[in-house]
Amino acid sequence: MAENTWMDLEMPMLEEIERADSSGSQSAHDSGTLVDAIGTEADRVDRAVELLIEDDYVSGIDVTSVGDSRQQFIGIKLRPKGVRAIGRWPSADPFESLVGVLEQRIREVDDPKEKERLQGLLTSLKDVGKGVATAILTELIKQQAGL
Repeated sequence: MAENTWMDLEMPMLEEIERADSSGSQSAHDSGTLVDAIGTEADRVDRAVELLIEDDYVSGIDVTSVGDSRQQFIGIKLRPKGVRAIGRWPSADPFESLVGVLEQRIREVDDPKEKERLQGLLTSLKDVGKGVATAILTELIKQQAGL
């Protein structure tokens, strides 16, 4: 089974790209600056950037030349899907918003036991599925609103 790198690699990359965007810096990230900022191997970052571009989380220009030992990207910027993934824009999908809130909390919490409980909740939520979770949340909101 492939390693799940979203929380440890891609999400920190998106957050780093957002930090550069929001700082008012005129220069976008490139492969090298992301490697330095994230502190991981260049080939992992390059592959992650390629996948993030393919899935429309970021835009960037592939400047890899024939004979280069690795891919290289410049002008890496967040796309709307990436902005939503880091929580700067709301998700159009309430289920995805809830998943995002839980993922954010898991990243921020220091207590290993709480992190484990939150991870269990997230796993269970995903196991139940979007339809069931959305129905439960809708009913909860109706009850809270007195409808």
